[in-house]
Amino acid sequence: MCHCEISRRSLLLAAAAVLPPKCCETPDLPPAALNTNGNSFTIDLQRAPLLRKPGSSAKFTANQLDFLLSHPSKDVYVVSSRKCTHGGAPLVYNELHQSIQCTSLNHTEYDLQGNILRGPASVKNNLKTFPVARRGHLLTVTL
Repeated sequence: MCHCEISRRSLLLAAAAVLPPKCCETPDLPPAALNTNGNSFTIDLQRAPLLRKPGSSAKFTANQLDFLLSHPSKDVYVVSSRKCTHGGAPLVYNELHQSIQCTSLNHTEYDLQGNILRGPASVKNNLKTFPVARRGHLLTVTL
């Protein structure tokens, strides 16, 4: 019989390493909503109902790169890389702070222009964001 005790902190850290918190889940963009064309791609908002509500976000892969699409407010869409510049962990949109946050325990946080707000990532390594143009229900993103 083991008389070992595990601290609450150790238990929480172990759980965090295995199970991502609910705040750190980003839905996938429906494949039918994405059309790639060389160094640009379009997203059809009619085929992505999850992005209609401000505060929503989606993840997707295009041109072999991982992206995060955030919808912080009416008619505003932001596309960024989905990998933290510190360690490559996935990023999520933080609706409460209207920022982009790393899912690792260090939680580097970026503003919507990709500038580092806090965390261990170096200021030299701001997050890459991409221009988004909206025409009707189509978003065009240029790499």
